Amino acid sequence: MRFVEEYNHTFKAHAKARWVGKSILSVYSKEFIDKSPEYYKSAILSGSIRVNSRLISPDYKISPNDVISHEIVVKEPSVIGDAIEIQFQNNELVVVNKPPNLPVHPSGRYRYNTLISILQYEVGLKETYLIHRLDRLTSGLMIIGLTRDKARNLCSLIKDGSFEKEYLALVPGQFPEHIECTEPILTKSHKLTLNIVHSEGKPSKTKFIRLFGSKEQSLVLCKPFTGRTHQIRVHLQYLGFPIVGDPIYGDIDIWGRNLGKGSISSEEIEKIIQRLEKLNGRPDRNDGSVKTSQSLHLHAFRYKIDGMQFEASKPEWAINTSSNKKEKLCID
Repeated sequence: MRFVEEYNHTFKAHAKARWVGKSILSVYSKEFIDKSPEYYKSAILSGSIRVNSRLISPDYKISPNDVISHEIVVKEPSVIGDAIEIQFQNNELVVVNKPPNLPVHPSGRYRYNTLISILQYEVGLKETYLIHRLDRLTSGLMIIGLTRDKARNLCSLIKDGSFEKEYLALVPGQFPEHIECTEPILTKSHKLTLNIVHSEGKPSKTKFIRLFGSKEQSLVLCKPFTGRTHQIRVHLQYLGFPIVGDPIYGDIDIWGRNLGKGSISSEEIEKIIQRLEKLNGRPDRNDGSVKTSQSLHLHAFRYKIDGMQFEASKPEWAINTSSNKKEKLCID
């Protein structure tokens, strides 16, 4: 495990459009999950939370250009201490195999226990530019620019849809040989990072191919053609195959016996949000006691971009699944 000593830090955020016109206390209470509303009220009154470096009251209404700061003693959760495996490196970019449970960049309660910080402080890559991201719980390939120009070039290719991605996922049960999901995805709660299939969501498309399968589990190749938050996780849940180890979309206590398969009514999604909030926010939060076995079985396996192809080594759960199954489908 990797541990970081406690330190003082001031978090700063520019006002988001959805915050404008709302009180500072209501925004913190609804958008942030680390502390209770009582804590945030006390922090505002004591000056730990300020707006534009000024003391404000809990009912202060946020304006479009406000900069909100929060001074706090940070106790970063520990993360899995696996080495960062470098798949490829030249003068313009580096490709790494990110371990599970490791955040990509400083955010929230993580600053030093992040992929970017480890690359800077331990690998010596002082100048890095992100061109895409992975969820903290997801393992696999990350392409990181080492020059601003290369990062801009790759970002433009991603926007043009020239970034081909393939993931490996382990799901319960016998998955169909081939299926394509084009259900739109809507972010239902920013605070909980909760996304669902919904008619008002953004267009989304993922192709799924079963590589190995049995009645118990299937190894699935996932090809997302759009880049929505939690897209693969949400589409697999909708199809009735939530990813093994998924603490949000695969929890029967949150979603019920059907685990969110198919359409979800507005009334039911509100109940799900209430259940998540009772768990003090996202159930994928790391309280510092995470074990190596607790990881989402989703792995960024292969990327194609700008005439280059990169492939990560397979995680142990994918190797074990494929070696124990008689059925084998071509990964290409």
